[in-house]
Amino acid sequence: MNELLNIKDMLSKDLISYHEAFELIKKLPKAWGTKEWKDLRARHLKDSCENCGSCEKPLVIQHKKQPISFKVFYDEIMSKHIDYHKIRQDVVTNKITRTLFIDFLNKNSELRSACPECNNISVREKKTIGKFICANKHIFETPKKIMYCKPARTSNKDKAIDWAINRLVSDLIYEEVKIIRNQNDNIVGKEALLKSIQESIEYREFKYVKTCCKRCAFIEDKKRGYVKIKC
Repeated sequence: MNELLNIKDMLSKDLISYHEAFELIKKLPKAWGTKEWKDLRARHLKDSCENCGSCEKPLVIQHKKQPISFKVFYDEIMSKHIDYHKIRQDVVTNKITRTLFIDFLNKNSELRSACPECNNISVREKKTIGKFICANKHIFETPKKIMYCKPARTSNKDKAIDWAINRLVSDLIYEEVKIIRNQNDNIVGKEALLKSIQESIEYREFKYVKTCCKRCAFIEDKKRGYVKIKC
């Protein structure tokens, strides 16, 4: 516990970065393997289940509250720095130019042989008659060339344009969000890790525990949807 408190203190005073704090935390022994944990378990373990009153052994320590993870805190705090509506407006208004759009569409399109009657790109040569046939059974002498948007799987121009616009907007929003996340990573990471450490401290201190029989512990774990760490 003292090591964790020391890491928290150094992080709060900016003596180490949150990345460095993470590396130090990784090296700490698992809480439930320490003497401190075992002593606290013995101190809090009662003689009967606090749910049903059963005295049948074995009885276990049930944590009523699991620590909230760093990732949950990080995403929650970072979301306050990201206005997706504003970013989308900026991307659509200022980032997408005609040249950028055409280049993007061309990079994701290629010339394909197609049926001159139905534009089907499933075309094969029928050597016995010296002609071509498409999947719709149209026979012709020479395929025509059309632009095919491979990611959208379409040769329809309108559908290809719709796909390209949506994909380009999505890609640009992703890049803008990545920049914002990078700019705020240290601040958000520090705040999130400090909150996560505090959750871990409360968990290690047995702040929210009770004694349960195996049956009651199993029922509670099932309701909460997590696998309980044995104490």
